[in-house]
Amino acid sequence: ISQGVRSAAHAEVDRTDPQHHTLILRDAAQDEFLRFWWDGNDQRIHHGREADDRGAVVQTPVTRFQLDTLTRLVDIQLVELRAGDGQLVRMASAAALYNREPEP
Repeated sequence: ISQGVRSAAHAEVDRTDPQHHTLILRDAAQDEFLRFWWDGNDQRIHHGREADDRGAVVQTPVTRFQLDTLTRLVDIQLVELRAGDGQLVRMASAAALYNREPEP
């Protein structure tokens, strides 16, 4: 996810599902080049474009995927996974948008 964010000029979060957000990454022309979303069929985070599912990012089921965006940052607020032994694992991170044009 971080590598995709670093390549982006713009990012947006779709919060239609409050537990499982979708991250949409765009280039400087505002064209979507990558997205990350929770797939309810296998309960994993997938990546690709809207009509091009490139598969799961990791093979661990995800119970929550929540994000936010700031001007030059994607805040991965919560990725909650269920480990193989059943234990709940929570992670958070952030990644910068390196290709964002400077504000005037």
